[in-house]
Amino acid sequence: MNLLEGGELFDVLKARDNFTWQESTTIMKQCLTGLAHLADRNIVHRDIKPENLLFNHKSKPIPENQIVICDFGMATKCNQKLNY
Repeated sequence: MNLLEGGELFDVLKARDNFTWQESTTIMKQCLTGLAHLADRNIVHRDIKPENLLFNHKSKPIPENQIVICDFGMATKCNQKLNY
């Protein structure tokens, strides 16, 4: 298990009024890359929301940070290939 000190994306969204284009694209690219990784392994998360996306580091700015998908309690393995 890793210690993720950066907190939830939800808390960052509440604390800030706006995001730069670079910050927004970084967040979306990392989320979609993670979901593609799961789809390649036929795993469906089924609970993607800002509370389940955590930042790895608290002190790093968003473009240099890493987002981690968490809370796989509702995830399931699918018996067929998932297309994305």
